[in-house]
Amino acid sequence: MAVTFDEKVKIGEVQDCNRYQIPQDWPYQEARRLFKEPIVSKEFPELKWTAPDEEGLVDFLVKENGFNHDRVIKEAPDKVAKETTGKKSKTGGRKKK
Repeated sequence: MAVTFDEKVKIGEVQDCNRYQIPQDWPYQEARRLFKEPIVSKEFPELKWTAPDEEGLVDFLVKENGFNHDRVIKEAPDKVAKETTGKKSKTGGRKKK
């Protein structure tokens, strides 16, 4: 039977208590209540699938996340096209050069 972190805390089995310091004024009871009884909306926004902003995607991947520009330019259009059309790869693996 798996023992959860909360159960380990209750029975004093947490090895490194300094690693899991909780601020004295942190509202743990409210956090626990929200975890057990989340506020869920029954209203959903209408989602509209449009063509991706390729320039924005390249900027996001390369400038903001450090991806290699040449690889993004070479591979991204194929991957985006696959995702937008829902088609699966026939080979199931890497393409051979």
